[in-house]
Amino acid sequence: MSGLVIDSISHRYDGSKMILQQVNYQVGDGEFHCLVGRSGCGKTTFLKIVSGLLEAETGQVLLDGQQVKKPLENAGFVFQSPTLLEWKTVLENVLFPIELKRKSTKEEQERAKALLALMKIEQHMHSFPQQLSGGQQSRVAIARALIKNPRYLFLDEPFAALDAITREELQDDLLALCAHHQMTVLFITHDIAEAIYVADHVLVMEEGKIVHTETIDMPKPRTVEMRYSSRFNELGFVLRQALEGVPSA
Repeated sequence: MSGLVIDSISHRYDGSKMILQQVNYQVGDGEFHCLVGRSGCGKTTFLKIVSGLLEAETGQVLLDGQQVKKPLENAGFVFQSPTLLEWKTVLENVLFPIELKRKSTKEEQERAKALLALMKIEQHMHSFPQQLSGGQQSRVAIARALIKNPRYLFLDEPFAALDAITREELQDDLLALCAHHQMTVLFITHDIAEAIYVADHVLVMEEGKIVHTETIDMPKPRTVEMRYSSRFNELGFVLRQALEGVPSA
């Protein structure tokens, strides 16, 4: 079986209350999945376990039929804070995952520059993080996550601290990159509209369980007009009701 299969995973921290409870799910190749839910519902723990950053207390995660027991090597990660190294330039930050193990090649350096161009920040490649805006730093973090051409991309509220316009621009850029590289994506957000706009499938989590899944039946590429369509609003209402615990009709 191809793709990621989440098989009855449960988890708690140091004997505390259960964070995840018998969660089952499947992420198909090339799909974009968004996970929404209130703070503390288990979203980040779920992402860490699926990506191999954390081992589940019970259950398992399978990748192409093989159990995931360590961080996925063919994966990129983007978190809410860009976590850029202040003493390195933008270009050096993008190349850092490679430079951790060995010196980057000329081809890899050119790839880093191409990614910065795709993220529309190539003019700042020799700048330092403290010279960039929050949105620019997020663009660098995404480019860094893509430098190894990963099969999977895991994002934990990467745009939460940004203004609305910058956030929407980055959503479009991220969708274009994911389509170009045919990546499989798991994206955490608190924003229902963001989830609808970027995802193929949206999961609603409550108290460690997936309580609702919704397929986003809007065509891609997404456009700004879709944000104001009746179908967009309908999907937003359905997901809002799910978050409030209202049974679907």
